[in-house]
Amino acid sequence: MQSKYKAIYQKYVEMIESGKLSPGDSLPSEGKMTETFDTSRDTIRKAMTLLEQNNYILKSRGKESVVLERFPEEKESANAKMFSYLELYSQDGVEKEKLVEDISILVDNEKMMREFQIDDTKEVYRVERIEKISGKRIALRKDYYLKEIVPKLTAEICKGSIQKYLKNEGIQSSIIKRKISISPITREDKIQLDIGEDKEVVLLQSYYYLESGIIFHYSETRCRLKNFQFIEYIQK
Repeated sequence: MQSKYKAIYQKYVEMIESGKLSPGDSLPSEGKMTETFDTSRDTIRKAMTLLEQNNYILKSRGKESVVLERFPEEKESANAKMFSYLELYSQDGVEKEKLVEDISILVDNEKMMREFQIDDTKEVYRVERIEKISGKRIALRKDYYLKEIVPKLTAEICKGSIQKYLKNEGIQSSIIKRKISISPITREDKIQLDIGEDKEVVLLQSYYYLESGIIFHYSETRCRLKNFQFIEYIQK
């Protein structure tokens, strides 16, 4: 049986793709939707988050969600399942090392309040790690976790796979949103990475959502251009 939030999502997809809802149209408020669909706000938020992740709507905090224009390539792949991952290296047998540079807790941090859409009372774990391949410092990764969802992170946990630890704790992402861009070299890049003569790095920003639609994990990875691969598998 299809879950309720997916049914609501599909209903709006059909309305948008059929033209019943046009680009620029506003969707009803969460409160109105809870009445219309006789469901909870969490269910509505999950449906709206899924619509946003598939580029059907634009959500703004404190404002109505707005329908986006759909371009041909988006329409063709709307029903595709996409699996994406970052490969920092592709050769087997190379020396690999992960260095934990910092574990701290942030409170009232403007950037984290914006990325997690939280107020100044929420605590966020900050984990900074360096990826080394064959002795070269090729990537700087900063992970941020909402502490009310991920209450405990230790140096030992962070030396290994944090994702595996979270999975064992029953904390898993339902949706992942990723953004890739090219960023000019910063002073921090020069200090932390073996940059060489490069003038730019790849910046990968990732947002991890729970089924409830809450962002519980945000990460930024800055990687040397020559060591970056991004591969997408599309299953139709």
